[in-house]
Amino acid sequence: MTALARQELSRTEQAGLLARAALAVAAERMGGLPPEPFVADEKALRAKIVHEVRRRLRIAADDLSDEALRSIEDALDAEMEATAEPVDVEAALVRAAAVVTQATQAADVKARGADSRPLSLFERVSATFRRQHSERRGEAPAATEEVPESATKNADDRENASKKGRG
Repeated sequence: MTALARQELSRTEQAGLLARAALAVAAERMGGLPPEPFVADEKALRAKIVHEVRRRLRIAADDLSDEALRSIEDALDAEMEATAEPVDVEAALVRAAAVVTQATQAADVKARGADSRPLSLFERVSATFRRQHSERRGEAPAATEEVPESATKNADDRENASKKGRG
């Protein structure tokens, strides 16, 4: 897409802009409000993208018919899917399962050692995400958010096994 090629954007950012342009066209078709701009000059960039798609599909600039706008939306969706990097769903599910497992085990350890109310699943998952983020940044986790080393090892083993299975 020429309008995006002139920008210094990652494939993910390009896909996001295409998706937001499709949302803007859908909002126009249904009489709603387009999404608020997320990047500098997004409105102008969206206009260029839609103009390029209209030209490619041979749809006049003043054609606001439902059929024309749906065709533009479909073209933008197809372009976005072609631009977006593929998602490894299996790896994402393995990571999510590991986080939930770690969170559950951490809450069990905390509940055994404290008289406080049990943590909700949201609190457990949030604490696990914070701990993992701290570890990635090289920080020590807070004492209340510690997860048993065995839980981390088990989750890492499962993720590595999943990666090997795809290799």
